[in-house]
Formats: sequence, structure tokens, C-alpha cells
Amino acid sequence: MSLIQEIHAQKPAVRYALYGLSLAISLSLVGLFGVSSLQRQAFMALHTDPEEQLAYDQARDARRPKPVAALARAASSLTASIGSLFGWKVDAGFDTEGRVGNDQGGVHPLPLSE
Repeated sequence: MSLIQEIHAQKPAVRYALYGLSLAISLSLVGLFGVSSLQRQAFMALHTDPEEQLAYDQARDARRPKPVAALARAASSLTASIGSLFGWKVDAGFDTEGRVGNDQGGVHPLPLSE
């Protein structure tokens, strides 16, 4: 019997309870990471000294459990990579506004396929 069939075989009260529990766990995790990120951004905005920022990041990483710290670093790295791809960080690469090509300022029709 598959997992889906096992779930459908349960009473509706059990299914709703498990759904509610999984929803509460998911929202709690999203809220935890959201509040943690907001706290870091507020600290970085209020403290402009690079040494204070580095000390804060090191203390924050030391307090976290190791798997959570590794996941947070991976998520921030992935977010930075995606952000630089879409131009959220102009100095991180993919700066298309700084380059001036010879095809700017005109309309060029697309080639027609035959």
C-alpha cells in the first residue's frame, strides 16, 4: 500500500490534525528564518562599522546549531547568486546598464522564418 493510500485510509479527523500540524511546523520554520533575516538586516542597517558587522555575524553563526548555520549560509549564497543574475546587485556582475552596445537607440526587426 502506498503512502497516499495510507493517508486516504485514515479518518478525516486524523488527516485534518496531521495537515494542521504540518502547516504549523511549516509556518513556524518560515517565520523563524524570516525574523532571523529581518533581525540581521536591521542590525546591519544600524551599525555601519565593518568590524561590528563581522563580529555580529560570527557570534550569530556560533550560536546556531551547525546544520542550521550551513543551511543559512547556503540559502544566502543561493539568493545572492540569483540576485546577481537578475540584476538585484549591480556590482556583483551581469551589469548590462554599464555596457553600451552599437545597437542601442534603434528598432531592429526580428528575422522572419520561412
